[in-house]
Amino acid sequence: AVITNNTQDHLGEGGINTLEDLTKLKGTLVETVKPTGYAVLNADDELTLTLKEQTTGQVILFSLDPNNPELLKHSVDGNVIVTLIDGSLIIQKGPLVSTVAKVTEIPLTFGGNALFNVSNTLAAVAATYALGLNEKQIRAGVISFSPSIGQSPGRMNIIDMGTFKVMIDYSHNIGAVKATGQMLPFVAPGKKIRMAVGTGNRRTQDILDFGASLAEYYDHIVITDTDPRDRAPGETCELVREGLIKAGFSKENIEIIIDGREATQKALKKASDGDIVVLQADDIQQVIQDVLDYKAILTQQFLLDKEN
Repeated sequence: AVITNNTQDHLGEGGINTLEDLTKLKGTLVETVKPTGYAVLNADDELTLTLKEQTTGQVILFSLDPNNPELLKHSVDGNVIVTLIDGSLIIQKGPLVSTVAKVTEIPLTFGGNALFNVSNTLAAVAATYALGLNEKQIRAGVISFSPSIGQSPGRMNIIDMGTFKVMIDYSHNIGAVKATGQMLPFVAPGKKIRMAVGTGNRRTQDILDFGASLAEYYDHIVITDTDPRDRAPGETCELVREGLIKAGFSKENIEIIIDGREATQKALKKASDGDIVVLQADDIQQVIQDVLDYKAILTQQFLLDKEN
């Protein structure tokens, strides 16, 4: 069992109304681990750590901070930990330390700038170690897996459009907005343009907060409604817009386009040299195809201009 975090996304569903409720629910995973199995837990998440005592299996802790007190205590007790030392991912059991790879060698981390994916990689390293793989086998996996449309469609796929870049990512909650938003300046220096989708079956306040979270990272936002779920068409768009405005975002830089494909085109056409367009893909394959089609048009136009 692997538990990476506990965040407010999905609260209000199925009688789960607090983070403590959600942690208890996730605890059923570690409770099912047999004594011969492993529970992999994030030592950087306080609530996740509370699950440590709920399993009869062996516990592996991972952390971005090698000086995390819980991590150090776990290691002193002779247990396995996975963390970072001098920019490298390591597995440690007692005095034995195995180096897996440098963070900068791992494509998912974007040169170490995507800290959330560094953490996710630590979890994956811990899980594969628990399954019996050695550090060489694990290294082969983490350095060869990339956030590409071929290997990980819809998860931080960056497509170079020539003069600007596009990121396709299903970042539908506040945690994901913050995680991707913080690394955007490392990807492109220009304006940050976003196509955003509210998730209809979330609590009203959560959708408002989602809108507010976008305000910190983007310059222009196109709101669409490809995932209305339990709400009337367009309702989540208005809530996201309200959250943006309450957070101080300019009304002039917000557009609402209900049709997802039309919204994709609008966001792409807003881009200038050096910009990045982040597309929150619901229908991932369709968005990928629309971006590739648009890139083909831009390439054709570039070649025609060059000939003339």
